[in-house]
Amino acid sequence: MIRFRTQDTRAATARKLNALLVTESDAGPFFRFRETPQTYDQWELQLESVRKTLAAAHYDVSKVGQFRAADDRRMRCYRLNRLIEAIAAGEQPYKPEVVALPEVSGTLAVGQELSVDPGEWDADPDEITYTYQWLRDGAPVADETGDTYTLGEDDVDTVISVAVTATNDVGSRTVLVIVGLLGSEP
Repeated sequence: MIRFRTQDTRAATARKLNALLVTESDAGPFFRFRETPQTYDQWELQLESVRKTLAAAHYDVSKVGQFRAADDRRMRCYRLNRLIEAIAAGEQPYKPEVVALPEVSGTLAVGQELSVDPGEWDADPDEITYTYQWLRDGAPVADETGDTYTLGEDDVDTVISVAVTATNDVGSRTVLVIVGLLGSEP
C-alpha cells in the first residue's frame, strides 16, 4: 500500500499519486500530477479537485479535510494518507439520488385518474422502495398514498401535486411533482 511521508519530495509524491489514482480509483483518468515543480496553489487546487471528485463519487473523504496551499508538509502528508484510506475503503453506500424526474400522466379534470411513474433513481444499495403522497394546495390528501389519484370536486380550484419518496437501507429522498391547477369547469 502506498504511504506518503513528510520527507517525500513533490516529485516522489506526484509519482505516488499517479500510481494510486490511475490504478485504484474512478478519478484516475482525469488527474495526472506533474513531477516538475508547480506552485503550491496549483498543487493544492489539483489535490482539492481529486478530493471533491472522490466525494461526488460517494467516497467518504470526511476525514481528509480540504487541501490548502497554506498546509505544511506534515498536514499535507496527513491529508494524503487519509485520502489513500478513503480510496482503499471504496465507494460508500448512499441514499437514492434522482436521475430522471417522476412523471404524472392523466387528464387534469374532475373524475379523471392521475398516475405517477417514480422516474429513475440511483442508489447503493440499489433496492429502492417508493412511497407517494398526493397533495392539494400543498397539504396532504388523507389516505391518498398510492401511485394513482382520482380527482374529485374537492380538488377544483386547487393545485394538485404528488410527493415521491425513494428509500433504500441508507436513507430516503423526496421529489415534489406539481401537476397543475384544476380549474372549475365552464
